[in-house]
Amino acid sequence: MFLIVVIFVSCSTNNTIRMNDIVIYRSYDIGNLKPNTLILNKETKMFNFYYSLIMENVVGLWEIKGDTLLLFPQYEYYKKDMYLKMQNIKGLEPSMTTIEQKYVIRDNGLIDVTDYTKLVKFNFEQSSQPTYYKISPIYKAPEK
Repeated sequence: MFLIVVIFVSCSTNNTIRMNDIVIYRSYDIGNLKPNTLILNKETKMFNFYYSLIMENVVGLWEIKGDTLLLFPQYEYYKKDMYLKMQNIKGLEPSMTTIEQKYVIRDNGLIDVTDYTKLVKFNFEQSSQPTYYKISPIYKAPEK
């Protein structure tokens, strides 16, 4: 798996990264597709999303509103011709990796509720929504 974690860089004078500041989610295997991986850095509020099918990483900012995780993609990076390519994706044509994404937080998982109708002419059924399960420390939304 080609996964470079860029989100751990911060402008802090403390260079130590505590594992409880990192939350990792992985999608379930679907047929021959390898799972996607989502890494959230709670300190910097940045994410790294590895899309296994297209072998591409997307980096951006995230926030939680109520029971919903929102991802705001900013850059994509991928390997091409033995080089690591990185580009700003703001303003690019909408795609699965460039639009804002929404996930409902349920127990130790995320359910994708992103509105993909902007990209395709059909609606996703509830059963076809990708589900991600947590493989690292549990992140709980702040109490209100």
